[in-house]
Amino acid sequence: MSRNWFVFGVMSVVLGCGGDGPSVPPDTGTVMVRVVTTGSGVDPDGYTIQVTPLLSSGMAVTGTGILPQEVRSRDAVVNFVGVPAGDVKVELTDVEASCAVIGSNEETVQVKARATVDVRFDVICQ
Repeated sequence: MSRNWFVFGVMSVVLGCGGDGPSVPPDTGTVMVRVVTTGSGVDPDGYTIQVTPLLSSGMAVTGTGILPQEVRSRDAVVNFVGVPAGDVKVELTDVEASCAVIGSNEETVQVKARATVDVRFDVICQ
């Protein structure tokens, strides 16, 4: 009888492992960041986007494993998947001196579980 339970348990694990891609924890969401660049110039080495989860006190959570992403095109969309639900700071950095972010280069947004939050940065380069 115990052998039957073992086989059932293994079959359940194998059947549960299928799917259309990597499993995302249920208490996480996605931050979709769009960077739109206008003007005649270009930032030759691109920009960096950093997503940092925040504690309820507003302090950054360290060691979250969310790596910064580089953007090297005039119009780009970067998805950060598996971001912990809660407040996060999204920053656009490494902007060339001949370029300027219209508005702020950082925004705090709330990530909801199993949802996508959109952030847009507009940059003008001369």
